[in-house]
Amino acid sequence: MSFPTLWRHPEFAAGARETRDVALGIGAWGLVAGVAMSKAGLGAAIAIAMSLCVFAGSAQLAALPLMVQGAPLWVIWATAFCVNLRFVIFSAGWRPYLRSLPRAQRLFVAYFTVDFTYIAFMRRFPAPGDVRAQTAYVAGNVSVGWITFQNGVGEGGTNAVALTPYAGWEGTLLVENNVFRNLEGRMDSGYTAIQLDSDLGRLEVRNNLFVNNTTESGISPLHLIANSTDFSYVGRFTNNTVTANQSGSYAVTATGGGIWSVANNVFWDNEGDDLALGTYVFLSNNDIGSFCCNPVDESGDISVDPGFVDPVGGNYRPGGSSPLAEAGRNDAPGGVGTFDLGGGLRMIGGTVDIGAYERQDALFGDGFDSL
Repeated sequence: MSFPTLWRHPEFAAGARETRDVALGIGAWGLVAGVAMSKAGLGAAIAIAMSLCVFAGSAQLAALPLMVQGAPLWVIWATAFCVNLRFVIFSAGWRPYLRSLPRAQRLFVAYFTVDFTYIAFMRRFPAPGDVRAQTAYVAGNVSVGWITFQNGVGEGGTNAVALTPYAGWEGTLLVENNVFRNLEGRMDSGYTAIQLDSDLGRLEVRNNLFVNNTTESGISPLHLIANSTDFSYVGRFTNNTVTANQSGSYAVTATGGGIWSVANNVFWDNEGDDLALGTYVFLSNNDIGSFCCNPVDESGDISVDPGFVDPVGGNYRPGGSSPLAEAGRNDAPGGVGTFDLGGGLRMIGGTVDIGAYERQDALFGDGFDSL
């Protein structure tokens, strides 16, 4: 059996299709591994090399803290061995199907096998049968999974956070109620700290906090990309708080070929300009210190100190006299969500507040210490 010709078999395409359906999750797992290795100080090149040699996300994540702490080599090996013991069970299950293959081909399957590969294979082939068809299915399955995982690791080694679905994806990428803090885009990679890219789908970023993120390369710590022209307001950046980020250029860049709605956000106290606009951006009801380039339309924006409760202590909720209170728009494209970033109701009064947090009752708006 010649492995290079397996791609022509119909089962190769079947295996590739099944992995494609879960590719976003595999890429995210690869991203987690890449970010962890990068933050451990391995650097992008070593992180990618390690992933190519090992290709075992769980074992990599288990071994990393031990490597950073300088644990003995046998401890690292023993930890990785215990984490991967499930593959002994997998190999027993594979044996009736693959025992007729030469050793080199069995080693090929062993290297590329992950949990999903084994589960999907057993579901499609409950009993041993046509070895060529079964091997072609495995080859198609692992080719997509392996490439997706390695791309995730590569992104994780350059961008601190990168959420990008597969090419041609047309769904909605929703990023809601998260804190992005202390992330770094490194000069040796030339990448931003946070990249959110919906490809041909819709990108909705809502009720998030972006704080103390940096880039050494002079580009925005937060880079938003939405390219589809098939949706009204394909990019929706709503009720986020962006503050204390450092880059020397712009805190946020909203770009791509799609139309953007940027509404109810706080852009304040960032190094350089707070926001760089792409070609088709509509601004409404934001608190913006400064921005570059002309929006298609601007309405309801303010440019005043947001009056956070305690920004030095990390409390970015509007204080009792904050100008953010009830200054947003309730009909922002895509909606404002049900809960704010703190888990409270998104609208306490009749109008939504600007930013990721809703102001609490005025009695406690400045915190207990000020009473």
